[in-house]
Amino acid sequence: MPKVEFSIQLAEHVGCPSEGELVAGTLRSSLNHWFLKYPAMSEYLLDEEGALRGHLSVFVDGQMVAQEEALETLLGNESEVFVMQAISGG
Repeated sequence: MPKVEFSIQLAEHVGCPSEGELVAGTLRSSLNHWFLKYPAMSEYLLDEEGALRGHLSVFVDGQMVAQEEALETLLGNESEVFVMQAISGG
């Protein structure tokens, strides 16, 4: 099964585990199963139109995925997903 890991800060902010298993398919369909258990995560990750919010970075199998493509990324049985808040500096 694909695995997901959320940054500790993100998981603590919405009150869900920082890691777990997903189902294979698109990242969107996989996360929808997660959102059933943790609806606050859905509200934090997705905007009103179901798009990934701009303050997040998503990595699939160690590669950063473009914001507009992330949710449609296909996950294999061994995929590893990492979601974190985007970091900016100054």
